[in-house]
Amino acid sequence: MAWWCWHYEASFDLPDVLFGLSQLDGVTVTSATAEGDVTDSKATYTLGAVQQYRQGAWVTLGRQEPALAVAGKKLLLRQVLNGPSGQRTVPVSFTVPARAAGQRGSISMTGGNFLYSEAAYQSSLAKILKAVREQVRNDEVQADLSIFGRKLQIQKRHVLGPVDMVVNGNRRVRVVVR
Repeated sequence: MAWWCWHYEASFDLPDVLFGLSQLDGVTVTSATAEGDVTDSKATYTLGAVQQYRQGAWVTLGRQEPALAVAGKKLLLRQVLNGPSGQRTVPVSFTVPARAAGQRGSISMTGGNFLYSEAAYQSSLAKILKAVREQVRNDEVQADLSIFGRKLQIQKRHVLGPVDMVVNGNRRVRVVVR
């Protein structure tokens, strides 16, 4: 086993949050209880291709093939997940605002196991609780659409899943808006 793996990393979320709570004025942590399921499986998904639905077919996006979006319309995508027993897909769509016409941007897909939570490092109990509720799980995928232009900044995010295994990896593809 490599020096780092998700089994190791997963053990830090609860202690980090407990530490963060203990740093708040007036808070003393005297005990904590957690429940979890343990399996001996090391199987995970890895992010594969990002695909766009165009004219009745799924097109694999990449360096030479950006996502082609139409301002004011939905951009239909799916993330391919590669696993030990084959592939599966998770769909996502973004409505591209009309004001984005003529702009460029990117779509970023990140496996939940590749994301780090700042939940423990918030300045109040309410902020810690909100961050924990919004934290992307390690069996989910975070999808981000970013479009930037002159006097224009559009950022949208969706969380996909959960799926049946931990998801590793990240993918980024360009977006061209007509």
